[in-house]
Amino acid sequence: MNTHIEQSRNGHEVLYIDGKATASTIDPLKEATAWIGSTYSLAAAGIDETLVVIGAGSGYHIDALRECTNKKIIVIDTCPASIEFVKRRLSHHSQISYIEVKRGTSFSDFYQRNDVVEWVFEPFILLRHRSSMVRNSDLSKVEECLVGRSVEAFRAQLEARPAIASALNSGRLKKMAEAKLVTKGLVSVRDLTSVWEVSSETSNERRLLRVLEELVR
Repeated sequence: MNTHIEQSRNGHEVLYIDGKATASTIDPLKEATAWIGSTYSLAAAGIDETLVVIGAGSGYHIDALRECTNKKIIVIDTCPASIEFVKRRLSHHSQISYIEVKRGTSFSDFYQRNDVVEWVFEPFILLRHRSSMVRNSDLSKVEECLVGRSVEAFRAQLEARPAIASALNSGRLKKMAEAKLVTKGLVSVRDLTSVWEVSSETSNERRLLRVLEELVR
């Protein structure tokens, strides 16, 4: 991976990764303001939700978000150079935390990280830096992991919740296990939603986990 820094037309530092700019080469501040304009209403919703940003870029969008809210901000990227660049620029803001996800990280490994577990099972709002995601296809896997868009990602979330996994594989689900509907001790999205009579659409998976968490407390 080759990285270097250039000045935008209006004099702001922009990180380049493999020859591609990670922010506007003309006016990164204006670009960041436009990003906030399309995401701030979402970021302002709720009370205590953590804001999780996929894609560090050159960090101008993160700084703009920080100016709009006092909520905790977590920035996730698979590019260490991008994270270090943003950290250097915004190091004095304790409101912002950074998580580097190495390429090839499995869903299960992701959910075993202490810096993920401390917030991922509480309500959070996911904000996507689309230009970062376009440049870095690995960030799509991070997104999939966080929203549970596959059986594998959903199972990884269940596996990280021992109380729920235990509850789901006993009692009410005994017949499912006997019918061989349980794979490797974990329940698939389809099996799970069938038992609880909830639509199996992926948009309901995180909501379903919230319900299950309440049931096993």
